[in-house]
Amino acid sequence: MLCAKIVKTSLLSTVQDLGRTQLEHLGVRASGAMDVFASRVGNRLLGNAPDCAVLESTFGGDKLVFDGPTQIAVTGADVDVQVNGMKHPMWSQIYIKAGDELALGFVREGARAYISVLGGWQTPRVLGSRASDLARALGDDALNAVSIGQALPYLESDPTTWRGLSYPLARRAELYQSANLIKRIRLIEGPEKARLTKAFLKYCEHGVFTVGKESNRQALTLETEADCPPPLSEPGADIVSSYTAFGTIQVPAHGRLTVLMADRQSTGGFARIGQVVAADLPVLGQLRQGQQMCFSWVSIEEARSLQTYFESMIEYALLSSPLN
Repeated sequence: MLCAKIVKTSLLSTVQDLGRTQLEHLGVRASGAMDVFASRVGNRLLGNAPDCAVLESTFGGDKLVFDGPTQIAVTGADVDVQVNGMKHPMWSQIYIKAGDELALGFVREGARAYISVLGGWQTPRVLGSRASDLARALGDDALNAVSIGQALPYLESDPTTWRGLSYPLARRAELYQSANLIKRIRLIEGPEKARLTKAFLKYCEHGVFTVGKESNRQALTLETEADCPPPLSEPGADIVSSYTAFGTIQVPAHGRLTVLMADRQSTGGFARIGQVVAADLPVLGQLRQGQQMCFSWVSIEEARSLQTYFESMIEYALLSSPLN
């Protein structure tokens, strides 16, 4: 087993995989990558299984020194990627030799970059997952945020597996809506959508929502324009505590829409007015404070079609052209 020493970390650097979703019915937080598309494509480029652990860097700035040879890919938010001071492209395979230093610049667009390594980071599994546990609910120090001086274990590379794959910019730009200053987030109806006021439903047809300063890996709290009517006539803890998912939109007691994210609780007692379609969750995972979004409602059938297309975009990583 080889190791990569952490020389510098981002604002928040954590090891993530696809989380503990199989244990949510027992009250365990799922955690996992905030941008599943970037995580899965990084693993796909390296030939890893989809749930291999990646390093999630919030706003960039990480530095790692590798003990021995391997292959990596950096995906997600737009950052400069340098190996021993030489720039390398994102969303592509990068070959690493013993003693190489990987340095990420600070994020220019987006919020989270992902460092995938061949075979995945080999940190300890807890309840079947390597995902961090920032809430300390599981009480295992191995699931803390990454710190300077820590050594992340990884498997030694077989150089014959090198293929030089990359993922095209046009496909990424399409999924992340790079040309849109206001991101369009598609929703299916939540169990309590019928409780929304008519005035708020009308606002949703043209209104804009802004990511608030209280947002984090647990949830995005959304601010609205001054003329926005209240979503519910009586917001608050007004339903029997029920199942929530990544992308569930609740209306807590403060009356602002809250989009539950990777570190969400498994149940909640607030009205669930909508569910973000899986294909738009990576967009949410890359939003930062002050960025804006608008909503549009879609049917379950449309959401399923979007999910099928989303999966095909991940598979597209294996059809990408080798680097020139």
